[in-house]
This record gives sequence, C-alpha cells and structure tokens, in this order.
Amino acid sequence: MNGEVSTSRSISLAKMPNTRSLPRVLCLHGAGSSGDIYRVQGRKIFRALQTEFRFVFVDAPFPSQAGPGMEPFLESGPFFRWQCDESATEAFDVAIDEVRKERELVCRLLVSELLIDEGGPVVGIASFSQGARVATGLLHYIQQERQKGRKDLPDIRFALINSGTYPPLFLQDTTDGEQCSVLAIAGVRPLNLPTLHLIGSNDPWKPESEKLLQDHYDTSSSTVINYSGGHQVPTLEKDVKRILDAVRKVAATGNVL
Repeated sequence: MNGEVSTSRSISLAKMPNTRSLPRVLCLHGAGSSGDIYRVQGRKIFRALQTEFRFVFVDAPFPSQAGPGMEPFLESGPFFRWQCDESATEAFDVAIDEVRKERELVCRLLVSELLIDEGGPVVGIASFSQGARVATGLLHYIQQERQKGRKDLPDIRFALINSGTYPPLFLQDTTDGEQCSVLAIAGVRPLNLPTLHLIGSNDPWKPESEKLLQDHYDTSSSTVINYSGGHQVPTLEKDVKRILDAVRKVAATGNVL
C-alpha cells in the first residue's frame, strides 16, 4: 500500500465577498475521488445553497486510483481515498499497525479542519459513499469526545449522508472497549442529530446505506429521500428540489438557519 499522503485542500464553492461569515459544511468525497470532483458531482445542490452555507471540500489524505463511477472524471485527477479498516488486514494483507496509522492520520486531518478559526463555525457535514462511512465515524468521535468534556470540537447540527456504504470508518481504534460498546448494543442509534439520508433506488449498495442508517443513526431524527438513480449524487431536478427543501428543514431543526 502506498504510504504517501497528500496535503488537505479546502475549496470554497461560493465566491461572494461575505461568504466567510456563513456557517460551514465539511464535505467528504467518495473513494478514488477528490474534493473537486465531489463539488462537481453535487453542483446542483451546493450552488443552490451557496448563499446559506460555505461548503469546504476536503481531499482524503491517501493517493488512489480512480474509484467506481469515475469514468467521466478520468482526466480530473489526482484521486484520493480515506483510511482502511480492519477488514483490509485479511482482504489485502495490510498490517494492523498500518490501519491504525491511517486512522490516526485521518483523525488529525479532519479534526484540524473542524478547528480552523476561519469565519463561521462548522455546523454540518455532507458526504458521499466512502465519505459517508468517514462522516459517521467522525460524528461518533465528536459525540464521544464532547461527552468526555472536550470543549473545542464544534457542535455539528446536521449531516447529509448520500449513498453511504458500510461499516463506518471510525477515527478511534475499534478494539477500544468504549468503541466496541457502540457497535455491540443492538437497537441503539447513538447519533441523534438531524440527518438526511439519500438512497438511490438502483444503487447496488442500497442495503448498506439502509444498514448504516439503522445501526448508527436515530431514525426519529433522520429523514430518508429515495431518489431515482444508482450510486451517485442526485441530479434530477425533482430529486434536487426535495433534497434542498429537506436540507433547509434539517438545518432549521438544528437551529442553523
């Protein structure tokens, strides 16, 4: 496995002079993709909301080949991936120490993005595919750290989980007793912030998206939008309108707008 890492790039979609004061949304792309590509994939959603939020697109730290569905973007590299989990130790003969090092690096990267004192606070997370696995792990991490009394991490008010795959990519060692307890207690959905889950009707990973929701989110505070399409960011106008309405609603529920 390539041990190189890239530097994080934060890309502001909105270019208007007053956008620095807008609340920020951290955007996490899929595997074998990039922040730039995710910005293009979700342009109909991000552009429509650019006067309400400042979207910050972060590149995952590990170089990668182009991932699934990247055919339209093959000339738009470089491509990146997020960390491996323990399953890689068997599937790809990756040492457990390397898995832990990758997890620690991603944790440092994302926490540093959260703590940047640059205009409005980070209030939300938008994510796609593997990025949704990372987003779920990040939300668990923030919740646990804040419960321990940590004061510097932001209070994430809402999250958009698009075509999430399974399981989450945690930012702490999953052999840790506290982390395992989250996974072991059947029926407990510890993430109860307002969330919007976008699931494609023809997505081959649809069962994983549904399992991610059921296992890690409180369904009473979650909204599901089933859109027409596969493993993608929705682009049809009818789907985009529903998503925009739902984003504004969950953001209002989280006292952001």
